[in-house]
Amino acid sequence: MIRTLWQGLIDDGLKVSIAQLCAWFGVPRRTVYYRPTNSAPRVNPELAAPIRKMIDGEPSFGYRTVAWLLGMNKNTVQRPQPWPSDPWRPHGSFRSKTAWSSVSSER
Repeated sequence: MIRTLWQGLIDDGLKVSIAQLCAWFGVPRRTVYYRPTNSAPRVNPELAAPIRKMIDGEPSFGYRTVAWLLGMNKNTVQRPQPWPSDPWRPHGSFRSKTAWSSVSSER
């Protein structure tokens, strides 16, 4: 919005800085210069397959146990994987703290 307005002012022969326009409209300059990155998350299927197989076989294993049993770095296992939604994995990853707290409160 600010850039199109700025370009229109330049086309009309008015010289106004982007910083001045941002000040007039109360918009931070960083929002004008921000460019989003459109990179998709990269998942290596060679690493995801054994992790998925182990988690499906033993859902009680945490990411550290899975990493140790597979001989991988824990960050590789902890990185979000494309799991289907599951009540035990509300964010598409391993069990959340809320899921564990509900299990421990039932005892």
